Amino acid sequence: MAEELADRLRDADIGVETEHRHIDRPILSGVAGGLLTGHELAALRLFARGRRQVEIAEALRISPETVGRLLYRARVVLRARTLAHAVALGGESGLLERPRG
Repeated sequence: MAEELADRLRDADIGVETEHRHIDRPILSGVAGGLLTGHELAALRLFARGRRQVEIAEALRISPETVGRLLYRARVVLRARTLAHAVALGGESGLLERPRG
């Protein structure tokens, strides 16, 4: 799974590093490739659906300031220039797809 996600992110030109001299497996693993926490991913998904920061805060039951930090970190982790760019990268890589199940 991690290798497939790494390939998708690389194909989306996100610049994923999958080889490391101390790690014999792809660096990506877990939720959103191990890059984003569940809360960061949830905030980014809601933002991608057009929700405002206050609405995201209400939905996740956190403060609007925390939402801002989650979205900022998601943008940084995805190496996006803007939140709109983060949404585009997340969509292209499949990170923003609804979980199956």
